[in-house]
Amino acid sequence: MKIRNYKDLAVTPTAHGIQSYKLHDTEHASIMHLLLMPGEQLKPHITPVDVVFYVVQGTPTILVGTEEKEVETDDIIESPKDIVHCIYNRSQKQARVLVIKTPKPVKPTRFVENINKEGIMKFKVDQETCVGCGACESACPAVFKMMTDKAHVIMDPVPADNKDCALEAESVCPVQAISHD
Repeated sequence: MKIRNYKDLAVTPTAHGIQSYKLHDTEHASIMHLLLMPGEQLKPHITPVDVVFYVVQGTPTILVGTEEKEVETDDIIESPKDIVHCIYNRSQKQARVLVIKTPKPVKPTRFVENINKEGIMKFKVDQETCVGCGACESACPAVFKMMTDKAHVIMDPVPADNKDCALEAESVCPVQAISHD
């Protein structure tokens, strides 16, 4: 049996510039313990594997795709792979979050702010108009995903390297349910 307490571990450097502790790291999964002081945040990024956030302490705000919500201690938040996500601590108290990645990523994380800002677009799907045909997901699975029988935007904003396939998805929608800014 291995027992670890994050207080006994060295800080693991991250591109986010926050306190992070590696609790578990195998080929099957990784678990990081993040400590965000008031006002700190992660950089918006896209991970090539599913991510689960478990709030240990505090009330951080979590962004997954186009949804942003303040969460609380003991909440579990799921972020499917290839969707932009971020954690913000807008509160006046520290927040602690476990980040569980399964499987352990073998491809690098992509930071949204490092992608060329020119050409970044916001897409939306009119849920009333969408007929759930899946044409958009077939044309651009990095941006559109079928969930609950309707298409949803899973990457917002859409970085320049996904712009062409997102525009293609918009053009193949048989009911013109997709639009962009």
